[in-house]
Amino acid sequence: MIPKIYPEEANIKDIAFTVEDPDVVSVFHNELTAEKKGSTKITVEVKDLNNNV
Repeated sequence: MIPKIYPEEANIKDIAFTVEDPDVVSVFHNELTAEKKGSTKITVEVKDLNNNV
């Protein structure tokens, strides 16, 4: 999954993914991998250059 950030000129410093059920989807270095069939909640946190979330 490659996130698309809008507006394109945004000053994004960091993107972090977390998942509720890592047995369904795992996250390693912000790379998501499907582990098995199922569903889970994926949360994305974005910080800008001023550390605003």
